[in-house]
Parts: sequence; structure tokens; C-alpha cells
Amino acid sequence: MGSVVSMLPREVVKRDGQRVAFDAGKIRSALLRAGQASGEFGEAEADLLTAQVAKVLIHSFRGAPP
Repeated sequence: MGSVVSMLPREVVKRDGQRVAFDAGKIRSALLRAGQASGEFGEAEADLLTAQVAKVLIHSFRGAPP
């Protein structure tokens, strides 16, 4: 996922307009909490879903902050 990481946005624009560094770990954490709360999946699936989200971000925003 090394080349994918370099293609991810460097920052995101929050709802209040503030720009902050992009952190895929926050996406993973939210997915993991949802999977554990529902009992549907754990860490391995959260990792796979995080990678899928990263691919969508790369395709959808092409370097612009989401």
C-alpha cells in the first residue's frame, strides 16, 4: 500500500472549513468500532474496508482535499 499512501490526500477540509492532516487511522478506527458494535466484523475486515475507502478517495478527489 506504499504507492497508495503517496496518492492519498495530504489534508481534509472539515465541516467547519478547517484543514487538517489526513489520517487513514481515523477511518480504520471508526470502521472497527462499527464492526465490533454490530458484531459483524473485526480488525481484518476493518483493514480491508479502510483500503477500499482509500482507493475511492484517490479516485474521487485526485489530490484535492476531500
